[in-house]
Amino acid sequence: MKITVLGSAAAEGIPSLWCNCETCRQAKLLGGKDIRRRTSYLIDDDTLVDLGPDFLWQVTAFNIDTVKLKQVVYTHSHFDHESPMELRWRCEGFADKVQGTLQLYGNEQVHDFLMSLWNYCTHGHANFPDNKCNFNVLEFGVPCLADNLQILPLKADHDTAEKCMLHLLTRNGKTVFISHDTGIYPDETWKLLEGKHIDLAFFDCTGGVDPVFGRNEHHHSGGYTDAKLRQRLLEMGCLTEKTPCYVNHFSHNAHSLHRQMEEVLNPLGLQVAYDGLTIEL
Repeated sequence: MKITVLGSAAAEGIPSLWCNCETCRQAKLLGGKDIRRRTSYLIDDDTLVDLGPDFLWQVTAFNIDTVKLKQVVYTHSHFDHESPMELRWRCEGFADKVQGTLQLYGNEQVHDFLMSLWNYCTHGHANFPDNKCNFNVLEFGVPCLADNLQILPLKADHDTAEKCMLHLLTRNGKTVFISHDTGIYPDETWKLLEGKHIDLAFFDCTGGVDPVFGRNEHHHSGGYTDAKLRQRLLEMGCLTEKTPCYVNHFSHNAHSLHRQMEEVLNPLGLQVAYDGLTIEL
């Protein structure tokens, strides 16, 4: 299994589009790992985790062959993770010779958000099936097989108005745990994690290493909270000391540049993700 981080920022991106804070100014000057698109992942060549507003930028930057994509697994319906307009371009007249059906997996709110915006995206000139997509509703704790990728959706602590999801994704005996947009996991998620072996973990780090925001435990996490999450997973036997653990999904409001987070979090067993990071399991 190969995992590529296509984006590592929270909703505004880094640098944030209209922002003139010191962190955004420094990101522009430094470039490299401090330039962050909205969070998304590519699993092997066929699966996206979240398809947000930076998808075209990600496709061109990381040489993604969209013809090979078979499925999209959504975490939740917020605009930085679900961009219905990008599916509009699969319709006839915008794309030629689109073959196969793109399977979409997500909660009910992801489905409803997509359907509610479809007429807006198409000006009423296309029905949803015209884009050659099919939606599959996921439920907490119910495994789903997408091609040969097993998805186990878990409950996140994020937006109480929605069934926001974390995902255990397993293929060929390897499991990656993607847990961004969450605080401390709910009790039912901890219970479902019991007995699971994780080969690679991503934690939400919206709060970076800010002295206050970095300790956030509800709706979003920070680096210090992630160290607690990692420790509990170690104690449960889900991880070992050698399991690669990355923090991801960073906000410019945390005022944490890449090198600053590495200095604080690497000694705690956490590595700092960046756009274009590729890990092979």
